[in-house]
Amino acid sequence: MLYVESPISVGFSYSTTTVDYADWKDADTARENIQLLLGWFKEYPKYRDSDFYIAGESYAGHYVPELAALVLDHNKQPHGNPIKLRGIALGNPLLDFQISIDGATLLWSHGVISGETLKLKEMACNDSRYLMERIHHKISMECAEVFEKQVEEMGNFPDPGDVLKPYCFSGTAATMQSPSSSAWDAYHAKLARRMVLTDPCLRDSIFSYLNKPRVQKALHANTTKLLIWEPRILFLNVVSCGTRQASFLSENEWAAEIVTSGQT
Repeated sequence: MLYVESPISVGFSYSTTTVDYADWKDADTARENIQLLLGWFKEYPKYRDSDFYIAGESYAGHYVPELAALVLDHNKQPHGNPIKLRGIALGNPLLDFQISIDGATLLWSHGVISGETLKLKEMACNDSRYLMERIHHKISMECAEVFEKQVEEMGNFPDPGDVLKPYCFSGTAATMQSPSSSAWDAYHAKLARRMVLTDPCLRDSIFSYLNKPRVQKALHANTTKLLIWEPRILFLNVVSCGTRQASFLSENEWAAEIVTSGQT
């Protein structure tokens, strides 16, 4: 299993070129990753004939198909060293910016926002529009009002990205969640306790573990000693670093190429 932290600014991945952080696109990530793979196979040739799969979650709905497309292009070259790509796997992927982001119906169906707020999000400002305005630092009055109403109803509970996840009441994970409160907090807390038990503060343990010097030394990571590992909202970073909207329109083309190539 080969794990890749990509693009730059994710995990311990970084660039020594400042401009990369201001103008880095999905295509750049794909090119970097294919070069990584080719270098890795050169370093470890015993894996060259192994079946190869590419997997990822969330914004990997873009990264994985783009990388797979470059692998297929590489395999068409007359060099005699094809990568034996057998398939790709996407978990909860961001494929279409309009469809994948909107979660109003989900929040309403779990009773964490009212029917009135649902209608406002559908008619005045949905999640996709709000996110794009937030990324570009141009939040309209109607979007600000809709999401202020949502925050008032949801309060501290639950995490809009995972409405069934228990709440973390301590540590850095707690401070990263919504600091507001509402009359529904007690209800949401009770709902969370009924769910399957998990560790809602796991992020704190991961944060502490990956910032231990001995762990970083074992991973050959953070050799500059300039980085602090921290969790990221990946697609927000990528979009704000220059990803063009056109990128969201080409996933079907990559998917079609992968399917017609016989990969799964």
